[in-house]
Amino acid sequence: MENLSMYNVIDEVLKKYPFSPKDKEIVQVIKSGDFHFEGNEVMITNILYNLLRNSFNYLQSRTKRKPEIKITIESDDKGNKLIFRDVLFK
Repeated sequence: MENLSMYNVIDEVLKKYPFSPKDKEIVQVIKSGDFHFEGNEVMITNILYNLLRNSFNYLQSRTKRKPEIKITIESDDKGNKLIFRDVLFK
C-alpha cells in the first residue's frame, strides 16, 4: 500500500491514456480539492483506465450528441470524493 494523491493519480492516468485527439478534448478535470489515500497505484490506475474506456465506448456509440467526461476531485469537511461522469448534450 502506498500513500497516494488522487489528483496526481488522475493526472498520470490522463498523461498515459492512449487518447485519440478527438477524445482528449472531451475530458475535463475539476479540482476543488485533493486528498490522499492508502492504495495500490497499479490497481487504481487500472480502475480509472477502465472507467475512461467504458465512457468512450458509451459516448462513441451516440454520435449525434456532444459528449463530455467530467472527473471531479473534491475534499471538504464532509469527506473526499472522486466523481466520474460521462454526459451527452444535445
